[in-house]
Amino acid sequence: MKKSRKFLLVVLASLSITFAKAQVEFDHSLGITALFSQNNGGWGFTYDPRLNFAKLGDNGVLSAGTHLTLGISLSSQNPDGNSLVFDLPLMLEYNSGFGSTKDNDASFGWFGGIGYDVSSVQADDNGTNHSSGVIFNVGVRFGAKVPLSIRASYLLSSASNDPSASNVIGVGISYMFGMRK
Repeated sequence: MKKSRKFLLVVLASLSITFAKAQVEFDHSLGITALFSQNNGGWGFTYDPRLNFAKLGDNGVLSAGTHLTLGISLSSQNPDGNSLVFDLPLMLEYNSGFGSTKDNDASFGWFGGIGYDVSSVQADDNGTNHSSGVIFNVGVRFGAKVPLSIRASYLLSSASNDPSASNVIGVGISYMFGMRK
């Protein structure tokens, strides 16, 4: 009995690994993102790696990834007061149409997701906004010659008792590698 359970577990594990490998695909993009909190704003360069792990229908795929942003704050009062901006969301996203996979031949695509984010938008003249919590994002993908992705995000800060924390809005545009038709 134990040998048959072990055998069944090995077979199921092998099948699941084979099934998972058949659907796993790595995609990434590079761009810029602007981040805005209650009192501060900033911009940064964004790297968007994602791992597509489950195909859903003809056009859809689930992915896990991030939109890592590193940059500087915008300090209007003090030119020497610029400082670090970072945003690290861990996302689970549904992708459909163009850009959902490398072989999708649609001319337009979209995505939406939910995740957890840690964000810091600092400015010496307006204080610092350190926020973390649930993040939502939506975006569109298009461009047969120059494949682009435009994304908007909203971080709902879970630090409601911390006066230095507020919700963060992000808007970004990225070039998608490997998506040219």
